[in-house]
Amino acid sequence: MRFLFAAAVAVIAWLLSLPQPGPRVVELPPGVVELHGEWAVYNGIELRGAASGTVLQAASDFQGRALLVVYGAGVTLRGFTLDGNRDELEQRTGLPAANRSFSRFTRGNGILAVGVSRLRVENLRFRDIPGFAVLVSQSRDVRIDRVDVEDSGSHNTRGRNNATGGILLEDGTCDFRVTRSAFRNVRGNGVWTRSVTGGARNTGGWIAFNRFENMGRNAIQVGNAANLRVEDNQGMRIGYPEELVDVEGEGYPMAIDTAGPVSGISYLRNRFTEINGIHHAQK
Repeated sequence: MRFLFAAAVAVIAWLLSLPQPGPRVVELPPGVVELHGEWAVYNGIELRGAASGTVLQAASDFQGRALLVVYGAGVTLRGFTLDGNRDELEQRTGLPAANRSFSRFTRGNGILAVGVSRLRVENLRFRDIPGFAVLVSQSRDVRIDRVDVEDSGSHNTRGRNNATGGILLEDGTCDFRVTRSAFRNVRGNGVWTRSVTGGARNTGGWIAFNRFENMGRNAIQVGNAANLRVEDNQGMRIGYPEELVDVEGEGYPMAIDTAGPVSGISYLRNRFTEINGIHHAQK
């Protein structure tokens, strides 16, 4: 039985890696699937979890940038759990230099997508992810909806947060949405837009109807962005637990932070309580 399961997993990994044109649906087997390296997901694939539940879990010897690395256009990921095995795989690092992208720096992410279009991430659960739950860079038409992120993110060398754990959109990502999602016990930022120094802004975004609880850094950070709406988000206990706050790096917790070159940003009907820092700041 174990041999048959392993064979089925190998076939699925092979199917995902075939860059064939046209839409295809690949259904994952039920139960826990251990990954020892990153899985590539190419053009037009809809990757679904089994009806009874599927967990993609990083093995203790996992090596890779992310559990799933997306390429091309028209990929949909729906209805399963990603477990990053953080206790085994956490790497204590600081932040990359201002001229270096997180997509080239942070490993152990849940999903990594660079230069893609028409990406849909729906009804997924992320737990124990050492890096970012979702890291999207230089992409367009991205929809992240109804995801659950918990117990994710890593420490820096001082034992503080290193900003990881949540969802990062960087380096000119445009036409994106992060909606109806929940973030709990995330060491770093919840939802974050960021670009390298002098890089393209992230444009045309909507961050709405999300919930945040027990965040070590910012619930929402809008940086290097234009024409972005932040609406109807709510949260509590921002900047907790206190020992995670990056005091040495001046990473003071904020419910909503605006940083770097921004324009056309609107904030409406956002509600946060128990903030161990600042409710809203612009730098």
